[in-house]
Amino acid sequence: MISEKARKKMRVLVFWEKYGLEATLEAFQLKRRTLFDWKKKFEDGGRKIEALNDKSRVPQKKRVREWNDKIIAEIKKLRWQHPNLGKDKLYPELKIFCKENNLECPEITTIGRIIKDLGGLRMFPQKVSHFGKVGKVKRTKKLRKPKDFKALYPGHMVALDSIEKRIEGNKRYIITFEEIYTRFTFA
Repeated sequence: MISEKARKKMRVLVFWEKYGLEATLEAFQLKRRTLFDWKKKFEDGGRKIEALNDKSRVPQKKRVREWNDKIIAEIKKLRWQHPNLGKDKLYPELKIFCKENNLECPEITTIGRIIKDLGGLRMFPQKVSHFGKVGKVKRTKKLRKPKDFKALYPGHMVALDSIEKRIEGNKRYIITFEEIYTRFTFA
């Protein structure tokens, strides 16, 4: 596939062949080195325009998060003891552990990233069949309003909500109703 940039580079190279180096540098405001780089790419690529396509600029070796094995083991242990405990609540526990072992404690955001790197460390409820085989519990999908849904006429869609308040030992319920199309609301 030939990109638009590769086509432009090819036009510049053709112009260079036809009118010379000085005219090309002045017409396209390019550096001499750039022209020679493009020409070398074109020649090395078998004189095909695809050779002028931009290559990926992703670093070949990316940085890897490196933390002490003791810290990672402690995060795993805490998540095992308190399943699905969030990074905010893990931080104080981990800070105490790091202080005792004279280690640098990762910040809250970093703890979240470490947990993500370790695959989430989630404990899912187990379902045991009648003959003892353990299987995963499939969560039921909740019926939700599609994000792109728009009410087209009055009564097409309504929203209901309820709040329970305790006033002087008595329960009071506030039920709210909103009609989405006209924004008519009452409680």
